[in-house]
Amino acid sequence: MTQGPPSTTAGRFKISDLVALVAGGKIRIPQFQRPLRWDRNNRLELFDSIYRGYPIGTLLFWRRPAPEDTVRLGTLRIDAPSLPDALWVVDGQQRLRTLASALLPAGFHDGKPEEEILFDVPTQKFVTAARSAPSSKRFPLRGAHETRGTVQWLRDHEVDEAEYEWIAHLSDRLQNFEVPAYIVESEEEADLRLIFDRTNTAGKRLKRAEVFHALSTSNLLDASDQPNLRRLDPVAEDRSFGTIAPDTLLKCVLAMGSPDITRDFRAELDRPSSERSEDIERAASALGHAVQFLQENAKIPHYRLLPYQFLLVCLVRYFGFHPDPRPFTRVMLRRWFWRTAAAGPPGRRGHTGFMRQLLAAVEGDDADASVERLLALVPIEGPADLGIDGRFGLNRSQSRIAAAALAALGPLDFDHHHPIDVSSTLEEHGTNALLRIHQSASSRDEGERDDELEPESPPSGAGGATNSRVALGQTVANRIFVSSQALTSGIGSEELGDALSRVASAGTVASPDDVLGSHAIPIDAVSRLADEGVEQFLQLRHEALAAAVSAFVDGHAEWEHRHRRSIDTLLKVPISR
Repeated sequence: MTQGPPSTTAGRFKISDLVALVAGGKIRIPQFQRPLRWDRNNRLELFDSIYRGYPIGTLLFWRRPAPEDTVRLGTLRIDAPSLPDALWVVDGQQRLRTLASALLPAGFHDGKPEEEILFDVPTQKFVTAARSAPSSKRFPLRGAHETRGTVQWLRDHEVDEAEYEWIAHLSDRLQNFEVPAYIVESEEEADLRLIFDRTNTAGKRLKRAEVFHALSTSNLLDASDQPNLRRLDPVAEDRSFGTIAPDTLLKCVLAMGSPDITRDFRAELDRPSSERSEDIERAASALGHAVQFLQENAKIPHYRLLPYQFLLVCLVRYFGFHPDPRPFTRVMLRRWFWRTAAAGPPGRRGHTGFMRQLLAAVEGDDADASVERLLALVPIEGPADLGIDGRFGLNRSQSRIAAAALAALGPLDFDHHHPIDVSSTLEEHGTNALLRIHQSASSRDEGERDDELEPESPPSGAGGATNSRVALGQTVANRIFVSSQALTSGIGSEELGDALSRVASAGTVASPDDVLGSHAIPIDAVSRLADEGVEQFLQLRHEALAAAVSAFVDGHAEWEHRHRRSIDTLLKVPISR
């Protein structure tokens, strides 16, 4: 007979009752629970939340019989009796273990107990005994969930009236603070496994940028004028650079303060809102300078063509220190940008490690010195292969470099011969801004995405990773910038081929080379496409494109130039701007 759906009841447990249930063996841990992962800070923050009256989440139990057993919860060892109505933990193991381990007497621990948690009375902060100096004003949590333990400690220690109130408040919290809970009753273990899976995997974990945004917004009903990441959005949008990913914006903000962009930023958010607003304004100004540099000096018209996100993060830190570098310094910075983009991050360090190293090279001492240190971290010779033989997709750095090179050619519309607004087309259409020239079975992409800025692997020559060659129909050789108007009107490969033929026959322009050349298409290749020699067309386009990409990267990286300071800097003679 098929069992009906499980029944669920809601309730609340006082902390003192939960600890008693653990001590009595009524709370059990199912085998499918994950290992204990909380660290010291997690445990201290739990008690801080309880002291302040913050919610600590909802517990989820499964009520069912349990045999006589030895229950282990961290270092706790409980000799539990056989029970007909034990509470098996589905969600909340880390919290229950932290509470019981800190509050139960040492006799419940198997061997050495975990670090004892203390309440530092003068500061009203929680610390561990092993990491704090001895003090007569550190109230131990062990036994504090029972009144007699608190009373005994107060008899033995001298405290003033305010400190007495703080200790009494904590003792009351540890006894009477209520934790909401659901209790599920079901005979089917499969029900609980499904509940556990959905409880722990449904939805998505908040990303760091989402946490930063939430914690830095003091008015949740109106975040428009708060010191959060949204204040940075207009900086790039006003320059038609596109929408920068929130995670990248967060790294830009964190990089302004320290090269360690993986640090815990929560303590920094405790500062006054006015100070945090100043930080955001500084980051916004630096971001504006960085975007201007990318568009005007590095020839990156849109965020989607940025080879690596860490390049923008480094530039924001640089322009935060040096908002107005000399023209020659900009040249050196452009060389660093393209040498780094072409080589990619060293494989042994990965993106984050390499970014941290680059950020550490940027300091406020001297604009030229920072660029020199950056240049010293990247190769002085270009990679043998820029990777345009690989499958095209704007989630790959090699594809973005090739697309940037195509954009730098100033692509012209085939019908009206006007310059294509690459930025707006990319913003509206993403990867589709580069339309396939010829649609065939070999040119269909598998799982292509353009929402990630990090590539699957560095280019050939960067850390030893090689971009595998695929059919030309899947490469950038089969892609071409098309105007947003043409894409909106539904232009396809057939119409695009007709347009190419018209241009090549000089039926619409006096100089077909001007239009075709703006797309790195040799004029003699178009006739192959008209004659259904698609592979021959793609091969000729590939060769022309390879030359164009190499010229573009080499022209900006200037591998032949060794980094050196400008003469005026060496002589320390100021020049007029």
